[in-house]
Amino acid sequence: MEPSLYDGDLLLVTASRRAPRRGRMVIIDTPSENGPRWQVKRVVGLPGDSLAFEDGLLFINGIPHTEPHLQGLPAYLGLDSASFDVGDRHYFVMGDNRARSTDSRSFGPIDASLIAGVVAARLWPLPPVRLR
Repeated sequence: MEPSLYDGDLLLVTASRRAPRRGRMVIIDTPSENGPRWQVKRVVGLPGDSLAFEDGLLFINGIPHTEPHLQGLPAYLGLDSASFDVGDRHYFVMGDNRARSTDSRSFGPIDASLIAGVVAARLWPLPPVRLR
């Protein structure tokens, strides 16, 4: 999830019965048996959304979508365009380090039951303090 999170970061995660909002980081039980079971991903697509990736840009329901948390990284890597429809009770999740992330681009939208919790805060390391 670099540049948002790094190995060793300590997170406060809440189990929520409410649907996660777009842009929130969630803990998912990965549908793949390759790699770690629990992963942190960002919710990009909500139930009923249509997503398209073209020329490094993300379009949600036909509207270009900016993602400031990517800090200048492209929303999509690759020369091909791709599109996905998100079904009922499903979410499209992606890692912030798009070049090295295994996410819904490879395993498709995930069922809501695979979302174990929502990241509420990063506890460690402490955020930098700005002095006057």
